Amino acid sequence: MKNKILVIVLLITAIININGQEKKDALKTFREGRYKEAINITLEEISTIPDTSLRTKMDSYTVLLWSLIVERRYDDVIVYGNAARKLSPYDSRITEAMGEAYYYKGNGNSALTYFEQYAIQAPLGDRIAKVYNYMGEIYITQAKYNHADIAFSTALYHAPSVTRWWYRLGYSRELAKDFDGAQTAYNKALELNPSFAEATRALNRIRNN
Repeated sequence: MKNKILVIVLLITAIININGQEKKDALKTFREGRYKEAINITLEEISTIPDTSLRTKMDSYTVLLWSLIVERRYDDVIVYGNAARKLSPYDSRITEAMGEAYYYKGNGNSALTYFEQYAIQAPLGDRIAKVYNYMGEIYITQAKYNHADIAFSTALYHAPSVTRWWYRLGYSRELAKDFDGAQTAYNKALELNPSFAEATRALNRIRNN
């Protein structure tokens, strides 16, 4: 009798321990800044979640790519991003992450392709302002200053309080010889942050033109 009771107690204890174990949460781990751990969690999830559970699997791919970007593992982002896109070609989160990977690798043309796709897939997405900012930076490197003006202006339409983007808008206009427009953007940057020295120097610079 005592042995039976002991067995029952052990079984109950085991069940409590199993149920009490906290499921690893990749997104929570990512938000807590434990990126390497988030990568390990998501890789395990991707290997075990069936393709039929598409939304759950794409969530894991998304956190994986975000974590890899923070870790600057851009080649891995592209590898896993391509695998994710085979399952779900129109997941805007994957599209945006691919754009970032190519952006940080210095491949502006490929980055633009993905950023443009993201703008179509998620015109009001969480990353839309940053996407247009990235596009503006790429256009500056390509000496497409009017394109940069449009991209930065669109970024600021979605996020008008980002001081540095006003400065970069001013810079793109300065490069395009639109000094009045540049002055307006630089002044806006200083309105948001009066101690922004770069904008002050830029204003002094264009006033001498």
